[in-house]
Parts: sequence; structure tokens; C-alpha cells
Amino acid sequence: MAIWPLINHVDIYLKADIVKGGIVLVDVPGLLDIVESRAAVARKHYQNLSVTAIVTPCVRAADERTAVNLMTETKS
Repeated sequence: MAIWPLINHVDIYLKADIVKGGIVLVDVPGLLDIVESRAAVARKHYQNLSVTAIVTPCVRAADERTAVNLMTETKS
């Protein structure tokens, strides 16, 4: 039985210039997630991004194929 997602929404307040005008951070599963429903959520949000931040554990960025593909991919 799947229990994803456990958390739907979190509000975080931070006194910093970078968020003064408002910012929305969305932590989505990977676009290549093996569970299609999670990948679909990622694709839905990906189409509406104005900025993309890729966070991935790796020793060298060039070694992480998915991260490299996401960084070089252009949205159509």
C-alpha cells in the first residue's frame, strides 16, 4: 500500500532578501522516477518552473547522468 505523499504542504518563514518578494519551493520526485504517478507530478510542476534547482548526491556533477541531463535539457 502506497502512502506517498506523507506531507502535502509546509510553510517556512525566513527573514532574508532573497525571499522578500515571495518564493515557492516545490520538492518533486525525479522526472525519471520508476513510479509513473510520481514522475507525472514532477512533469506537471516542471512545465511551470521559472527557476530549476537540482539537488542530488554525487561525488562529481559530471558523474550524475540524470542531473547533467536536467541541467542541459531545454524546456520546449
